[in-house]
Amino acid sequence: MEEKNNGSRNIRIFISYSRKNKAFVRKLNGAMEEAGISSWVDWEGIPLSSDWMAEITSAIQSADAFIFVISPDSLRSQFCMDELELGIKFNKKIIPVLYMEPDKEQKMHPKLGSTHWVHLRTKKDDFKATIPKLVEAIQTDLGWVQEHTRLLQRAAEWEHKKRNKSYLLQGSDLEEGERWMTESTKDAARVVIPIQAEYISTSRKEAVQRQRNLTIGVGAALVLSIFLGIFAFIQR
Repeated sequence: MEEKNNGSRNIRIFISYSRKNKAFVRKLNGAMEEAGISSWVDWEGIPLSSDWMAEITSAIQSADAFIFVISPDSLRSQFCMDELELGIKFNKKIIPVLYMEPDKEQKMHPKLGSTHWVHLRTKKDDFKATIPKLVEAIQTDLGWVQEHTRLLQRAAEWEHKKRNKSYLLQGSDLEEGERWMTESTKDAARVVIPIQAEYISTSRKEAVQRQRNLTIGVGAALVLSIFLGIFAFIQR
């Protein structure tokens, strides 16, 4: 695995590809690095184990965009399809990059088929001239997308910690999350996934409960203070 980072909070992408297309992906990764974009790439193939899906899932959750390198090999790869399904599940910005034309008999995943492709075919497309178009696609609606990434990671951590209340949003952090969720209603492409909505909603409920408990506590303390004052006056 490799993740390049040239800044404090660079854009992060996940690149899904067939290992047979590694040379092209190294070139693509280099171009992303030059553009200041961090890439998570599995160069050697994560050993199949109980931790494999957890590591892939975490990498996709932390990405702002999901790049799928289209080739006959990637379309035949079950691993690539599994990664794509995770990207869709987490409502990641899916950007298909056409490296090699699919075989005529190959079926295209509906998400790939309905999404605009960035063409980077060898000897057919100008790689250097097309990279800015890919970068532009990645950067579109970046503010909302990066907040989506942050809240997904926070919600996933909350879920992983068995919904411990200490991992909920509070204060201005909660207000920003609610504002982000409200902004999602302005654009059909902005989709809040269930775990994010539940996380923000639960955070607000807990904040209200804390405020209620505080009010009750202050009220009880005030009553006690008055009572003690009266008692002290009587004892004079």
